[in-house]
Amino acid sequence: MSSTEATSVTEHGTDPSCTVCPHAWSAHDGLGRRFCTATRDVRWSRTCICPALTPPGS
Repeated sequence: MSSTEATSVTEHGTDPSCTVCPHAWSAHDGLGRRFCTATRDVRWSRTCICPALTPPGS
């Protein structure tokens, strides 16, 4: 993990969580990691795109 990724370690575990959306960093695909990192870096307010947690057909 590079220092530019939008993560923080949760208080109750070692699985990093995203500082932008409510999902674990491990749930992000490549696009999700880039999206959340850019969102944090530019301080945008936008919705999550994590595909692993989007219900099918949404």
